[in-house]
Amino acid sequence: MKIMLLGAGGQLGQTLLRQAPHHPNHQICAYTQTQLNITRLSDIERMVHHDKPDLLINAAAYTQVDQAEKDEETAFLVNKEGAKHLALVCANANIPLIHVSTDYVFSGDNTTPYLETDVAQPINVYGQSKLEGERCIQALQPQHLILRVSGVFSPFKINFVKKMLELGQTKQTLNVVNDQFICPTSAADIANTLLEMAKALSSSKFCAWGTYHYCSKEITSWFEFARVIFDFARQHTSLTLHTLKPIPSEHYPTPAKRPRFSALNCEKLRRQFSLSQPSWHHSLPQVILELLRS
Repeated sequence: MKIMLLGAGGQLGQTLLRQAPHHPNHQICAYTQTQLNITRLSDIERMVHHDKPDLLINAAAYTQVDQAEKDEETAFLVNKEGAKHLALVCANANIPLIHVSTDYVFSGDNTTPYLETDVAQPINVYGQSKLEGERCIQALQPQHLILRVSGVFSPFKINFVKKMLELGQTKQTLNVVNDQFICPTSAADIANTLLEMAKALSSSKFCAWGTYHYCSKEITSWFEFARVIFDFARQHTSLTLHTLKPIPSEHYPTPAKRPRFSALNCEKLRRQFSLSQPSWHHSLPQVILELLRS
């Protein structure tokens, strides 16, 4: 299968390219944001016409959650209009589209993991822009798979694990919120899932289009996640940090509100694609070791 990958410079895009050799039946044509900007419809049309892919995977997104509150126009341009452009081009060319979305489309008011059928009510600009992008795809390209993911971490770009390790080597005391609950998920696990979903699409009998959830199976707080990161890192390097303090969200205000609870129920994905949820405890050590080596 020939796959066009957009957003190849992001942490998920870079990870997907790293994992691709483990899926030799796929040929990847990868484009970074600089090489192919999804906000320009004509550019997408030209490249799709040139490459003639069997599938398009969109990992491109505006993901700066706090910055989006001040730069709403750009967030919606990329996350809504960009997704709309991809859906239009894919529909016209009869190419399936896999689009990566986020747990931040939910309000965080649930106390049990969110189902795909639960009402999406974002509480920040980033989440709203991603939800609008989902809706554009759903309206314009029936042959779509939307994969909502949670707490992505990897050795690439900016993410919570990388930031914690940087702070742990420069700070003596660190405060981390303990009342926001998520399912941290390795970008490598997400990448493999996307490539397995792509494999399923090669069957002429595939018809299970729609929205799916994917994340690790253990729910945790950002504080507990940070504690595990530092406990493992200390086994392999010296840290300046000696005090990690749990604090409520009110003591760490941010421009964008975060959902208090955004764990995802992944049963639908397991049933349809026979894909199990990973453990972030298993995926985390490799990422930490790579970051420490770099």
